[in-house]
Amino acid sequence: MVRWNAGIHQGSSSNSMPRLRRPEPQSARTIGISGPRGGIPCSSRQGRHCLRRRPMLPDWPETKDAIGTAFINFIKAEVTAKSGFLAEIPRARVHEGDSMAIRRADGTSHSPKFSPISGEMAVRVDEFSKLTIPEILAQLRGVAEQLAQGQSAHAFETLEEASREAGTEVDAAGKPMTAELILETWRRMEIPFDQDGRAQLPTMVVAPSQRDAVEAEVARLASDPDLRQRADEIIAQKRSAWIAREADRTLVG
Repeated sequence: MVRWNAGIHQGSSSNSMPRLRRPEPQSARTIGISGPRGGIPCSSRQGRHCLRRRPMLPDWPETKDAIGTAFINFIKAEVTAKSGFLAEIPRARVHEGDSMAIRRADGTSHSPKFSPISGEMAVRVDEFSKLTIPEILAQLRGVAEQLAQGQSAHAFETLEEASREAGTEVDAAGKPMTAELILETWRRMEIPFDQDGRAQLPTMVVAPSQRDAVEAEVARLASDPDLRQRADEIIAQKRSAWIAREADRTLVG
């Protein structure tokens, strides 16, 4: 069985890309059968010190590197396509080291944990030479799916930990999402604004089974006068806080 492993070292703001490791089996490295002095064993009739030249197969390292790079780029594209909203989050690559720290605008800091994430594909040795390109790509899609799932799980664990530390976590205690819970979430978090002063409201991530119910609550938030007024008040408070932060940043700059 030949196993190919692709892995990334994931931090909350890491942009490490997949690396494809190709552990070569012993049977693939040995070309021919070793005998006395590195040759192929001869029959007893040919003499004790008989030595035949071991057959060698041609090698094309540049071609193999190009194919490997194409496969890695394919995995990268598949991971991005399968990552959903996570692909839209800004990232920064950490080139070296085993730790990092994020310092926020309010003076607080956070040290995210690195987490190895990997995907694996396995091919029988006797099937390896018979694989077609579509079959290889199907295997690589499975690797990309594993990587995307690992990234997603790590991202949500990091978000949960960070929101708990910052005091912005809202625990619904198992109850369904409501417009009131959405407003409470807005009230606790920091909301950025664009240059025209429009609020950049957060993206909501929900299970497919809850989508219709959440959309109904969002519609109620927009149509109910009392809820709309509460939302406008929260946005006004957040806009004032944002203007104050931007003014401080301009003075410091």
